[in-house]
Amino acid sequence: MTSRESVFAALAKVIDPELRRPITELGMVGKITPFDDGLANSDTDASLGVEIKLTVVGCPAAERIRTDVEQALATVSPNYEVNMTVMTADERAELKAKLLGGRA
Repeated sequence: MTSRESVFAALAKVIDPELRRPITELGMVGKITPFDDGLANSDTDASLGVEIKLTVVGCPAAERIRTDVEQALATVSPNYEVNMTVMTADERAELKAKLLGGRA
């Protein structure tokens, strides 16, 4: 079984190419779902599911982020699925405040 900590550590090496910070620090990692009941996800045969939250719809760096996430996940699990979603307005506001040092 792949631990949540090992997945998070692998994803911490993925840098958002526009914001130049790890996606783990930017709140871009959503749900991490280990399919640890001994059964893979029947639709995809994945043993691990990870949600990545892009900052905006149509994010120009989406494909690069996906590729980097997939490479990172491959180091901790042979079978995984990546679900790309978009941050909510509240999540974007929180990110903006973080990037501005609390001065949103």
